Amino acid sequence: MRLKVLCLLFLLNILLRATLAQKVNVTNEVNNITETTTVVPQQTYKEAEKEITDFINSLLRSILPKVVSGSGSASLSPRCTAGMMKIFGSIRRLKGWTLKLLDSMGKPTTGILTGTSYSMGSYDECINLAVTKKGEETTDPTEEMFRGMYCKIRVRFPDAVIETAKNYHKGMVNASDLGKLKDIIQEIPYIPITSDYMNHYLGMCLPSSCNSDDVQQLIKLIPFPGSSALEKCEVKSEAEVDRTQMAIMCVFLFLFVLVFASTFIDWILHSGKENVKLNRDDKRCVSVTVAFSFCNNTKRLLKNINEDNEGLVLGNCVRGIVVASVAWIILGHTYVFPFKAFYMQASMYNRFK
Repeated sequence: MRLKVLCLLFLLNILLRATLAQKVNVTNEVNNITETTTVVPQQTYKEAEKEITDFINSLLRSILPKVVSGSGSASLSPRCTAGMMKIFGSIRRLKGWTLKLLDSMGKPTTGILTGTSYSMGSYDECINLAVTKKGEETTDPTEEMFRGMYCKIRVRFPDAVIETAKNYHKGMVNASDLGKLKDIIQEIPYIPITSDYMNHYLGMCLPSSCNSDDVQQLIKLIPFPGSSALEKCEVKSEAEVDRTQMAIMCVFLFLFVLVFASTFIDWILHSGKENVKLNRDDKRCVSVTVAFSFCNNTKRLLKNINEDNEGLVLGNCVRGIVVASVAWIILGHTYVFPFKAFYMQASMYNRFK
């Protein structure tokens, strides 16, 4: 009797395990191949939550002691230390704004050896973040403990390694003299057309309670075998117009008023039924006045070449357009072309070798 009960329990155990595993046998009759697919039971939300929290806690346990000991030796200001501790505590409590803060930071990206020099992160996401003393995100400036402060960090390989790589590509150093870093130095590109060679810029989001000295100290805690320096930090503030921007706006405003006034005078002169008789001096004054007229210049620009008795289309007008086009090309090559975030400098340089 006991043997039958044990056999029955054994069979039930096998059936139960087979049901939980949900094995499905599919036979391919053409090739006589039997494929067995095992469907793993779906993870529950509680299990996923525990897995995430365990991962974050283990990560903080390994990072936090180093940060605390490093911040103690770095002599951070009390406000900066409080802000950093608020961030770590909120990460442990899985606050939603900490995800925004981490997401806004620049991460080392791909293509560094082919010229990608920027990992800037999300500027707007960082500076729009505001946190209260209770560790909650807020939009009320009176409740802010700190805001997100976007900092641009420059990291660079050791100068000795970079100089050795340059000399190697110039043929001044033999591969046998490179030691254990031979394979690495051979992969470092040599780009003589750029000044900030092998600099990489990283965007970091830090609490605004930290000043520039605090940020400099925090940068030293980055485990990087090279040099790192702070370029600048920015916090969201009211838009301010500097003198250069004001001068540019005044120039454009003057040109707009000039075109508007010239067009208005041209319209008055040609709107009457009778032509206004003007003497020689008045005609010269009027011709200078309407020289900036939008209607007059458009009509002359679109004039048929066969009717162009002033030589505008084939002469002065086209020359003016050429000058304007060349000016835009110069501006583009000056301000857009060297911006390495939008092209791979090493790849482009290799095309012209």
